[in-house]
Amino acid sequence: MQSSLEKKQCNIGVTDDLEKKLKECNKKENIYKYLFACEVKNMKQVEKDIAKEFSHLRKIGEQGIYLYGCSDLFNDYVNFIKSHKMFVKEENKL
Repeated sequence: MQSSLEKKQCNIGVTDDLEKKLKECNKKENIYKYLFACEVKNMKQVEKDIAKEFSHLRKIGEQGIYLYGCSDLFNDYVNFIKSHKMFVKEENKL
């Protein structure tokens, strides 16, 4: 997800309901949008593998993973997910 107020930062997370997640995050002054979403066989395993692979990108004291400057790191993230053994398909309804 990317915030309208933080264009150089992407939040990486897991949800089983894309619409609900957007409603929870969106505020009047800060609108989020999905840059990439996909279906996987085991969300917990993929999240664990993402956290391990991209641990150097975590904000200190926070559980989330954030990509700063997005472009190259974002492409690395997407490629990691698409090559993961649990990857099923990319969501096209964004």
